[in-house]
Amino acid sequence: MRVLAVNKFFYVRGGCERYFFDLDGLLTSRGHEVRHLSMSHSRNLPSRDSNLFVSNVDFAKRESLGREIKKGLRVIYSTEARRAMTRAVREIRPDVVHMHNIAHQLSPSIMPALKSEGVPAVQTLHDYKLICPVYVLMRGGATCEACRGGRFYNALLRGCHPSGPVAGLANTVEMYLHRSVLGSYDSVRLFLCPSRFMYDKVKSFGVGEDRLVHLPYFIPVDDYVPAAGGDRDYYVFSGRLSREKGLPTLLEAASRAPDMKLVVLGEGPLERELIERYGAEPWVEFRGHVSGEELKRVVSGAAFSVVPSEWYENQPLTILESFALGVPVIASAIGGLPEIVRNGDTGLLVEPGNPEDLASAVRWLGSNPDAAAGMGARARRLVEEEHSPESHYGLIMDIYERALQ
Repeated sequence: MRVLAVNKFFYVRGGCERYFFDLDGLLTSRGHEVRHLSMSHSRNLPSRDSNLFVSNVDFAKRESLGREIKKGLRVIYSTEARRAMTRAVREIRPDVVHMHNIAHQLSPSIMPALKSEGVPAVQTLHDYKLICPVYVLMRGGATCEACRGGRFYNALLRGCHPSGPVAGLANTVEMYLHRSVLGSYDSVRLFLCPSRFMYDKVKSFGVGEDRLVHLPYFIPVDDYVPAAGGDRDYYVFSGRLSREKGLPTLLEAASRAPDMKLVVLGEGPLERELIERYGAEPWVEFRGHVSGEELKRVVSGAAFSVVPSEWYENQPLTILESFALGVPVIASAIGGLPEIVRNGDTGLLVEPGNPEDLASAVRWLGSNPDAAAGMGARARRLVEEEHSPESHYGLIMDIYERALQ
C-alpha cells in the first residue's frame, strides 16, 4: 500500500511527531511505501518529497502588520497548501492519505483537494482542533466547551487565543469557513481517536460515530529497556512547560514535598518564569530540552514520572514511554489519563489543579519504593499487551481498508 502521510512539522517537536515517525517506520518495515507532505523547516528530517512541502511560516514570530495579516489569511485558507496537496496526490498517487496535525501551517485547505482527486483520507486527532478553535478546550486556566453546537464565535468573544484577538478572529473564521461553508472535513472518511475520552468528547460535539475510531497510540517497546536498581531519588516531568500542563501546580506541590528532587525536562512559555522563581531551590532541577537516549536514561532512573495536566489530555506518549521503561506515573484524573494511569495499579491519580493532593502522592510513592516498583512492572506489561507495534499494525491496516471501501 502507498500511504501519503501529512503533518505540518517534519521534525520531532512533540508527541504527535513521535507517533508520526514511528508509524512511518512501522508501515515501512511491513513493506508499505510511505510518502510525505509537510512544511519546509531547517530542522526537518530528510524526505524524498521535500520538494512538495509548503513554505515555512512562524506564527510565534512577531513581524510587520502586513506580514501578520498574510499569516492570518494563511490560517484561514492557503491556496499554496491546496496546490501542494493536489500536486502530491497526482505525483505520488497514494492509496490512502493519513493526516495528522495540519491546522494553520497547512490548514484544512488541503482537504478539498482530496475530494476532488478521489483519494480516501483518515486523520488522527492529536488534539481538539476539530471542535475547538484553540485546540485545547480550555480558557483562562479552566476547561471550556463554550463552542459546542458550532458556536465558534465564543473563541473570539471570550478571548480564548493566547496571542490576542487578531489570532482569535483568524481561528474563528477558519472554523466557520471549513466546518460550515466549505465542508472541508467531509473529505475525511475516519477520525482516529487515541483515547476513549477523545472519542466520546468529539462524538458529543456532533461528529458521527460512523466516522470515529478508537485507536490508541503504540510504542516500540523493545527500544526501551528498564533500568535495574539505582537510587531512584528523584522524579521527573517531561513535556511542554505551559499552564495547561499543570506546571504551576507541579512546582507548588514539589515545594511541599522537598525530600525528593523534581527533574524538569522540556521547554515552553513558562520556562523563564519558573526558573526565576524556583531555579535556586535544591528540590528542583531544570534541564531544558532532552531527547533520544538521554531522555530514556533520565526517565528510567526516576522513581516515577508526573503528568499534572489541567486540560483534557488525550493519550500522552510521555506516559507510554515511562511505562515502557518500567516507571509508574502520577497523573491528573482528567481527559484520557485515567485510561492508562490506573490508580494503584500503574500509578496514582490526583485531582487536577490541587497541589496538596499532588504533593501527598509524591510523598507516598517516594517513600514506598516497593509499591512503585510493582506499579512500574505492571505498567511495562500494559504497554507490551495493549500498545505494541504488532497490534497497532493490524488495527491501522483495518482502518485503511475501511477508508478504501
